[in-house]
Amino acid sequence: MNLSTLVKDAGVLSAPKKDYDITNITDDSRKITPGCAFVCIEGSRFDGHSAAAAAMQAGASVIIAQKDTGIKEQVLVKDTREAYSIMCGNYLGNPARRLKLVGVTGTNGKTTTTFLLKDIFERLGEKTGLVGTIKNMAGDEENPSSLTTPEPMELHTLFAEMVEKGCTCCVMEVSSQALVQKRVAGLHFEAGIFTNLTQEHLDYHGSLENYIAAKKKLFEICDLAVVNFDDANATYMLEGMKCRSITFSAKQDEADYTAKNIQLKSTGAEYELVGSGVIGRVHFGVPGMFSVYNSMGAAVCAVELGYPLQKVI
Repeated sequence: MNLSTLVKDAGVLSAPKKDYDITNITDDSRKITPGCAFVCIEGSRFDGHSAAAAAMQAGASVIIAQKDTGIKEQVLVKDTREAYSIMCGNYLGNPARRLKLVGVTGTNGKTTTTFLLKDIFERLGEKTGLVGTIKNMAGDEENPSSLTTPEPMELHTLFAEMVEKGCTCCVMEVSSQALVQKRVAGLHFEAGIFTNLTQEHLDYHGSLENYIAAKKKLFEICDLAVVNFDDANATYMLEGMKCRSITFSAKQDEADYTAKNIQLKSTGAEYELVGSGVIGRVHFGVPGMFSVYNSMGAAVCAVELGYPLQKVI
């Protein structure tokens, strides 16, 4: 692939005049191959810029950096994390653009919600891929999962496999770490769901405020936000949101969708899902109040994406 194609839309500030033929792309200095582009990522423990010279000696054709490395074969970009994600998409032909992407973020409920959405979409005729904590799936084909949201090259490779297998949709868990590290940079989601937020992962984010702000980043790259209105952070999530937003609640009539006549049984949860001009009885075979919220988030998202309520429930 030509270098110019590889770095398209990646925030390039300056580049060599020569349009190198790039054979691969990596941000791991241990995985340099002849003709590759090495992306210098500045982490908390290791700065990839310090490995730029060694990468060239190992056979890299070009260095992608956000600060000057002193190497002639260098592309300077605004942000190498963001650039790497975009470049991985470019390298694989941007397969995500051929998928309807739905992201789910929050502390709890992400995995259940993504599996529910996958099942709903597939029962409505959309072959669907899944990315998440338990496993990754291209339709029925399963792959082991190492991270909730994979690193960019693995993520775009998964998208490519989904497209190859005939998938038209992908539902994925989007972690706060992935959003901060810009692993989903360059992607566009038709919808994003916010499940809830509790005080976890503060060892990484440093404060609850940083954690909440990280979650909110998903909705900067969505057409639709589906928000749990009963969560204490819902108002913050909705504040200043530029995409269309829809809320759901099991307690507040002000929400766009509400759960009424809730019955929590040992065999599962049942309730009336009530929206503007629509109503339907939901039966979900996992007990607990959290099941009301998880199933509501999935159902509301599917309905707001245009699928008929009665078929969804």
